[in-house]
Amino acid sequence: MSHAFIIDRTGSTSLTYEDLLSRLSVGEYAPVFRPASTAEALVAVLTALVRGVPLRLVDSDFSNSEIHALGLQGGQLDEKSPISGKAPASLEEAQALGRVSSGFSLELYTSGSTGLPKLVRHRLDSLTRTLRVSERHVEDVWALAFNPTHIAGIQVLLQAFFNGNTLVDIFGLSRAEIHARLHSLGVTHLSATPTFYRLLLPVEAPFPKLRSLTLGGERSDAALLAQLRTAFPLARLHNLYASTEAGTLLVADGDLFGIHASVEGKILILDGQLWIARELLAEFQSRDDAPWYATGDRVEVISDAPLRFRIVGRENDFINVGGSKVDPAEVESALRAFPGVAEARVYGRPSSVVGTLLCAEYTSLLPLAEPDLRSHLALCLQAHKVPRIMKRVESLAKTRTGKLSRNV
Repeated sequence: MSHAFIIDRTGSTSLTYEDLLSRLSVGEYAPVFRPASTAEALVAVLTALVRGVPLRLVDSDFSNSEIHALGLQGGQLDEKSPISGKAPASLEEAQALGRVSSGFSLELYTSGSTGLPKLVRHRLDSLTRTLRVSERHVEDVWALAFNPTHIAGIQVLLQAFFNGNTLVDIFGLSRAEIHARLHSLGVTHLSATPTFYRLLLPVEAPFPKLRSLTLGGERSDAALLAQLRTAFPLARLHNLYASTEAGTLLVADGDLFGIHASVEGKILILDGQLWIARELLAEFQSRDDAPWYATGDRVEVISDAPLRFRIVGRENDFINVGGSKVDPAEVESALRAFPGVAEARVYGRPSSVVGTLLCAEYTSLLPLAEPDLRSHLALCLQAHKVPRIMKRVESLAKTRTGKLSRNV
């Protein structure tokens, strides 16, 4: 039980499972908590889970104006309350208590990329829908590449905790630091956004210890999957469809999804958009209580029997350029296909003359000739999809969850 629970970003052991058990036995906690570190966030979640109490996690980087707008002032934030649920005497008992935690709920905020963050309340079932617990997972070592106060990070935490695995915190580290952690700390499982994986590429040498790679949170493409298969030759690739409002709903081995029998009849494709039954959702404020919820995700149906479809992008990500809709992910994929381009971000900028200008930022190790880049795009995109303004930058703007930011 003395093996590491979490290894912090410096690469030294931050907490062992013995330390964790001690933390789970406290007599008080903060129901509305803004953690100062990854370890604090994870311990808070497990304390609430094992002791059967509600918890709201608040992002550490919320601005004062966001804190005020969310009504988190006036002593509510980080205020301590007594906790009386049973304290576990062993890791096995902690795991058993966590599986039947009836009083537990977890409130998380969405990334707030399109406005004020929205509060979503999860129960145990929506957080553990795709949990895999068995003897064959006890030796897994998970890299934590997500913000620990968002649902993707919580799901990695629960997968590791219920199997007694070690977590290696790599969220926010540089490419070189992440490579070093993956090689030296024996990481076997990694779950991250496509944006994160593109940060890792290219690699100087393959990672033979990685056995499982999971992608989620954004659209991935065949080119990225091919690069990952080369960099992680022994890893099985899993593509997830998940959201803060619903947790994980769909899993695929490539970029084509089907609907699993467990959620059949509860997920629909209507007018090219994904809809899910409200019973699959966590609790959050919405405009109505209609039985179906529009996710805002556009899909492309590849076959009807069996149903296979590809996630195209977010409806509100599409950019209206001269009356035609442009999918920024399509343009970004074309930019990344040009030799030397590492990452790309496409967005719309308001213009008093033409309405919306299509703009692009990209990263590359060396300066590129813009005329050559434009010629490349003209060969693979319609004219209105070629950005009017392109700029080489050192890094691209990301959301709190590590995805590409579409905001100007």
